[in-house]
Amino acid sequence: MNNNGSNVDVEREMALLAKNQLKYNSYVQQINHEITMLRIAIDGRG
Repeated sequence: MNNNGSNVDVEREMALLAKNQLKYNSYVQQINHEITMLRIAIDGRG
């Protein structure tokens, strides 16, 4: 229990949020790269 009666650990939640944000950004970059490669393959540019 915290002083305010909550059992939520704000620091832990913020760390988990940061971890999830990094994972999300990484996945978005990977997907964007794959889409770019597909577009290059379809258009025949390179």
